Amino acid sequence: RDMIVHHEQGVLLAHIVQGNGGNSTVAGLAYDIEYTQTAQIGQMTGFLSLWDYSLNSLDTPMAWMTDSSGHSDMTGMSAGSVDAAAAADGAIMPGMATNTQLAALKTLRGQASDILFLQLTIRHHQGGIPMNA
Repeated sequence: RDMIVHHEQGVLLAHIVQGNGGNSTVAGLAYDIEYTQTAQIGQMTGFLSLWDYSLNSLDTPMAWMTDSSGHSDMTGMSAGSVDAAAAADGAIMPGMATNTQLAALKTLRGQASDILFLQLTIRHHQGGIPMNA
């Protein structure tokens, strides 16, 4: 479920830059991310359905990630932790962009949009690595 949420933001980032960016290579990358991750969301949703799991959860995002003592561990991850300020601004998982960053990406055009998209996308995907471990 958490990876679905994570992918949804990746799709959103890619969708925004396709309309605002200026570089065709970045637009091509964004297209690939948007459609690949959309397909993966469908696959993950299908697995949850086949396994009779709810698509929704009342658990705190990433609650399943625990440290060696069994405590939920959203801090100290190599790809970056979610600090209180980022969490309060909508970044509920490692690597996810904040609401402020998403708003900024929506306002930028051309090269500035491409640069912020790439910065956010790199961090976004680095943040997803611990979810696959």
